[in-house]
Amino acid sequence: MGIVGFEKSTHAGRNPRREKTMKAFTWQGGEVREGIGLVADTHLGLVVFLGEEGRGRRYEKVALGRHRPADVFEGCVYDAHPAKISLPARDGKPEKVFYVLEKPRGGTTEVLVRINSHTSYIRNGQGCWRTIVGEPQTLISGYGAFGDAGRIGNWDDGLVVLRPGDVLKVFPSRGNEYALWLKDGKPTTTSWKDYENIQAVEKAKALVANAAENPGAISTVFGRMRTFTFAEGEITTGLCVSEGATGKVIAFGEAGRGRNLVEVPLVGIEPVVKSDRYGRATEVVEQAAVAKLDEKVTPPRFSWEQPTVKTIYGLAQSSKLEDALLVRVSTAGPYTKGSTGEVKTWKGNPALITSGSGAHGDAGRIGGWSDALLVLREGDVLYVRAEGGYKSAGPWAVYVKDGDLCTEAWHSWKVEDAKSDPAFYVAKGTAPMGYAPSEWIGRIVKVCSLSQEQSGCGPVKTVLDERATGELIRIEKGSVVLNLGWDGRDYHEAAVSGAWVEIENDKRVRRLEGEEAEKRKRIRAEAEELRDKAAAIAALSHFRLAEAGLRGKMQEVAAPQQTFDLMPVDGWGEALSSWIERAKAVIEKWQTAEAELKALEARQSSGDMLVDFSAWHRRGGATNVGDGWVIRPDGTCREPDQSDVPRHKHDGTYTWRLVGPEELAIVWSKAFTAADHKFTIAKRPKGGCTAEQLATVERLEREIDKCFRGATGMSGRASPSVGDGWGLCAKPSHKSKSAPVAPVAPVTPGAPVDLTKVDLGKLFGGAAKRR
Repeated sequence: MGIVGFEKSTHAGRNPRREKTMKAFTWQGGEVREGIGLVADTHLGLVVFLGEEGRGRRYEKVALGRHRPADVFEGCVYDAHPAKISLPARDGKPEKVFYVLEKPRGGTTEVLVRINSHTSYIRNGQGCWRTIVGEPQTLISGYGAFGDAGRIGNWDDGLVVLRPGDVLKVFPSRGNEYALWLKDGKPTTTSWKDYENIQAVEKAKALVANAAENPGAISTVFGRMRTFTFAEGEITTGLCVSEGATGKVIAFGEAGRGRNLVEVPLVGIEPVVKSDRYGRATEVVEQAAVAKLDEKVTPPRFSWEQPTVKTIYGLAQSSKLEDALLVRVSTAGPYTKGSTGEVKTWKGNPALITSGSGAHGDAGRIGGWSDALLVLREGDVLYVRAEGGYKSAGPWAVYVKDGDLCTEAWHSWKVEDAKSDPAFYVAKGTAPMGYAPSEWIGRIVKVCSLSQEQSGCGPVKTVLDERATGELIRIEKGSVVLNLGWDGRDYHEAAVSGAWVEIENDKRVRRLEGEEAEKRKRIRAEAEELRDKAAAIAALSHFRLAEAGLRGKMQEVAAPQQTFDLMPVDGWGEALSSWIERAKAVIEKWQTAEAELKALEARQSSGDMLVDFSAWHRRGGATNVGDGWVIRPDGTCREPDQSDVPRHKHDGTYTWRLVGPEELAIVWSKAFTAADHKFTIAKRPKGGCTAEQLATVERLEREIDKCFRGATGMSGRASPSVGDGWGLCAKPSHKSKSAPVAPVAPVTPGAPVDLTKVDLGKLFGGAAKRR
């Protein structure tokens, strides 16, 4: 066995002058740290373990030298000499080479770096590194993998010697590429994108320094322009400056998973300090030219990929003036799950310089927004929609007019722009009202109007709201005449006005013929007959005594404005056949209950019964309070049959469907503290009130008086007394706690009404609701 020095092999001994001290570092996950970590091995002691054990994987162990092991501090080696050990070929086996880490005795400009390209799992991940500049030397490496068989993806893990001028491009198993090179004798790393920017800026700075001798050295793509920023529907002057990898930059987007941060460096430009809309001092660039700093052709990483050309732009000075504006457009808006921003060209030919992106969520999958730098000229128009959905105020039109950058709500701008340039919009199948061409007659169009819309707590926005869709029959001044029954229904002309007309290319006129037309004619006649019958029922005097739900359904069937032109023949919902089924069911329900309703009408006319007695109920607070009671002959209060009081609330309307002959129905209300009490008797018992009923009335009067006695309203006036209340018994006494005052004249109770004899099932078509 021979021990071989790193630069030159020696046998049977070592030359201390040839051994070199290498600083040791570790690169992983886009970071460089000092030292290389060691782990304990059963046979070799402390080793650098490279790669992984297992199927589809390979590991290598780099142990410490036996005679002069490298120093270990807190489990890491910080200075080492990688000594090569060769085992010669023997018994048909090839030569075997491995390394050990020994204690160095001399100095060198080289460094030893362990590169571990493992970051996190992703299918088909390929972690590795490649030489870009120089001749870095990979001494030894293992590799790890994903999946039980190691076939889902893999990553390399090895020891590399870097020399001044060497540059490596590191591809993590997941994530963006990084650059690794020596700077001031230490490994330096940054994203590959930033590294390219750094190199381009350094090159450009050198050209700027020599600009006096070579003024055309920097390639200017666009001359000097005024700069603007459009964000959240507002235009501000200038581009905000931040600190980046190359110094002062204009940053677009943001860094992170599912995001893209792009930095446009400043070359030879000094920003000015201004106050933003919050009063904070901010550096901005108000004028700049766009220069091409560098252009790189990136070879494909895999055989099936194509080379990519990447141009690095910067903002620089220029004596050349460009008749254009440099505009940053951001679609960032209020966070809303699933929403994304959008920028697209509507008119002209805007030039895109670069763009980044931002997102929400750890993986950037919840929502996102774009951030772009564009050159706009006179007549260029952008459609800009910010993320945020209903929370965003957009979309907007961003355009250049008379040399200035302007913005306006998209739909209102589009309608006005279409009036000045109708041919552009007609070619897209749209037109403002009054500009639709006669060639569209006979086609299906949609008419929209401009309106204001607000969703929840979102901003008020201008939208194009659909008014009608139909076959275009005629074009009139300020409106169009449509056949709304274009889809297999009856011909139905309607003049529709609005702001916008749009062709529906996926719709065609469909007319019924033959058997289909006869069937529709027959079904429509039946529907009209049912409608007229329902109207006659609604005109009956006892119709008002029917249950509210039945009355509402009957009135829907009998609606005089009801037309059947636009209803399809068959189907669900608003089809004629479905409408007829519902109408028949409502009329049948009425016929079942009509006899009982006639009897109720007679009894109510005689004062024997009261139907649908309702009272507003609110006992909390001091305004708009009130209550109602139905009191039985024994003095007990009957619960209402129905209530619209929301759950966990106390305000609403109580309804008693029937108040019997011997029952008393009363109502009390009060508008505010200083207002008078209002007492109403809705129905008196047949034969007069019983003593028990009067006692209950007196108790209710005392309770009401007690609630408001001495209370003072916001006007400063005290609450009036209840006075005589309902006037059924003596005025309540505040001092006496004796039994209720007896009635003035004894009243003989009448026979109680047996409500079980009233067939509520026939009357309502179901069981009566109880609160």
